Amino acid sequence: SPQRQKSDLFRYGLPRVDPIDFHYSTTLRPERRPLKDLTLHYRSMPRKANSAWDLRPSPIGRQPAVNGGHYAESDLVPDRLQQNEGGFFTSSRHHSHYFSNTDLFGGGFNYLRYAKASELQLMETTHPHLLIQNLSFSHDLRSTTDCIMLRLPKYLHTIGDFSLELFGGDTLALMYTSELEMRTLLRVLTQHSPPPGNVSGRLSINGHRLRLTQMAARIAHVPIEDPSDVLTVEQHLRCSAAFKRPATESHKTGDMIEQLIRSLALAPFKNRMVKNLGKTEKQRLKIAMALLKDTDILIVDNLTRDMDIYDVAFLVDFLRDWALRLGRIVIVAIAPTTVEILTMFHKAAIFASGRLVYCGASNEMVDYFESIGYPCPPFKNPCDYYVDLVTCDHLTPDASAESLERIKNVADAWARRAGSFQPRPLPVATVSPMIRNATILGTVVAIFKQLLYVTRNYPSFVLLEPFVALMISILLGYAFYDMPVESRSAINDRFGLVECLLFLGTFILLMASVARCHFERRFLHSDLKTSNYSVCSYFITRQLFDTPLLLITTLCFSIPVGYLSSLYSRCLPLIGALTTITAYLFIHLSIWRLFAVAASHTLQKTSSAISFIGLFLLLCSCLSGVPITSLDQSETVVLVSLLSPSQWIGRLLLQQEFMPGRAVTNLLPFSSLHSNISETFFGCERRRLLAKKIKEASIFTLTECAKMPGSSLLFTHGIDPGFLLTNPTLTSAPELTIYLKIGAIVLTSWFIASFLASCASLKMNHRPKMRSKRSVYE
Repeated sequence: SPQRQKSDLFRYGLPRVDPIDFHYSTTLRPERRPLKDLTLHYRSMPRKANSAWDLRPSPIGRQPAVNGGHYAESDLVPDRLQQNEGGFFTSSRHHSHYFSNTDLFGGGFNYLRYAKASELQLMETTHPHLLIQNLSFSHDLRSTTDCIMLRLPKYLHTIGDFSLELFGGDTLALMYTSELEMRTLLRVLTQHSPPPGNVSGRLSINGHRLRLTQMAARIAHVPIEDPSDVLTVEQHLRCSAAFKRPATESHKTGDMIEQLIRSLALAPFKNRMVKNLGKTEKQRLKIAMALLKDTDILIVDNLTRDMDIYDVAFLVDFLRDWALRLGRIVIVAIAPTTVEILTMFHKAAIFASGRLVYCGASNEMVDYFESIGYPCPPFKNPCDYYVDLVTCDHLTPDASAESLERIKNVADAWARRAGSFQPRPLPVATVSPMIRNATILGTVVAIFKQLLYVTRNYPSFVLLEPFVALMISILLGYAFYDMPVESRSAINDRFGLVECLLFLGTFILLMASVARCHFERRFLHSDLKTSNYSVCSYFITRQLFDTPLLLITTLCFSIPVGYLSSLYSRCLPLIGALTTITAYLFIHLSIWRLFAVAASHTLQKTSSAISFIGLFLLLCSCLSGVPITSLDQSETVVLVSLLSPSQWIGRLLLQQEFMPGRAVTNLLPFSSLHSNISETFFGCERRRLLAKKIKEASIFTLTECAKMPGSSLLFTHGIDPGFLLTNPTLTSAPELTIYLKIGAIVLTSWFIASFLASCASLKMNHRPKMRSKRSVYE
């Protein structure tokens, strides 16, 4: 009974394999038509009553049933050469009509007012010609640990016998049942973060057989990921063109950018940050970035995501005009859409369970499925129906088995038809040009330009670290303000100041560096994923870009505290003292900043990176011999402490303060300290006493204590006085000791190791969480 049939329909899920329409008698089923006469039969016979959609082209001379006609220009100006005289690609129609949707609600059935693809004039062309034959892919399911353990591959057959042939001017709507399968197919074709596995098949462009990587280098890809939100629209386009140069030099890049901004209706958002754009504007920006590559083939990933039908129609019509005018090929992965959108494409394909179940003209899709016994019910969207028809139903075991059998039958029916397909012989033409990657120098300049754009958009991106360094330096300077000169009572203060510089101030600055590294993920992740530049190119360029910033940060960190605390005031003039402390802290901050970059990109969370850096810096500071003297440490710990960079920087700072005669600065040319062989002595400070009988005069006395040289003070703290330089004489300059050579090797090793670790960690750069807490730079 009909009621029982309806209950079975809901029990097993939609759609059903049985093409019977319950509202009509079984005698109204369409006859099964042979595939070989499909096109002729379709054009000669009227539509069946059980399918309400007429996807056939309008008769010649007939205008679309729309008030005022349709928007499409491609059929009005088919001359490609004539259109290219004005520039790369312009379409004033798109810009003028996009912002006024009131005229979209005119009379007639086609409410979008866009012409069907079959109504447009398609020029006969033989190139570009894309041919994909029997493409298959098996995904390797092994993890990284399995590969390290040399375990055998575990393959999952994902794509099987995918065949496709497209010519210049064709636009293909690739509908799918599984987004994962569709994205795997696109990643294989474009080599955009390709999955591991085995690929087989024949790929050719214009008659030239190509490897997969060679074909991917000739394809412009619009990914699903949104562009980074730290640049404006125009800045994104200029950076994209700088990293991936257009395949040809027929047009100036600046003119192409301006024309695409106008044609894609991005002119009002030209100077707007990407984070303030809507989903539609971001999609148009991604398409503009791909069109700038000026390739013959364009692949768009999931065009309809989070977009309404009018925005989708606008982009489809724009890409269709671009393909027709310039003779390009466009493949758009699109979710099941409306009939009006479907007929705007020249061709349509349905991809299900790793196989094609249909690939042909968009206006012949319904007729083909009717010919194999699957007519579309009346008033049912054919796109939704036929995609549901080949979707696996996992609701119940019976439904799953039945849907798998149905998908196999439909796919086999198309395979039998496509198996007899033979590509027509075409003359071999010049292969399509490749996307040109920037040279090494061009990449460095482009990265500099991008960093300058980010700096201009986010001034706090640059000002945060110097500002934090200045505040820390002022606070430490007032905490140790005007320490007594040559007074034994200030010895502990000097050790405390050095420890604050090595740990407390450095740790706070590293927190700002970690925050900056996590901020950079907002553009670094997408750039590395799209291979705009290599890890080494970016890291080296970033270090060159950051060198002035690091120097300014070090100056802000060292000058106030050195001036306010009177550090090195007894042994050097003011300029020399500030220069010395700045040089030592510059080396210290350079090493630890590299270490912070490595930890920031290795660990996903900011709190984890800060905690790890803080614990490691605290350990190295404790081993420096300043808070815990070497006399209180075991011999093993003392030997391990020689590997700590804070150990050697701390010794340099203390040696310059307590033993200026044997300071490393004496090795500098034209040093005024070569003749200063006297050692600094620290004694007791004077106490001001007022005599009881003589009230009018103050009597100064000295406490009874002997003066102690700086070398003895260092020795009492477990530091060997002769660990860096030999004792110079009036006639001889100071000489290096084995300890100073070891210290130089240790610091150099730390710098190189941190540099390599930072480069390696960039490959582990994690995807940023755009919807998490706002960055400190905003």
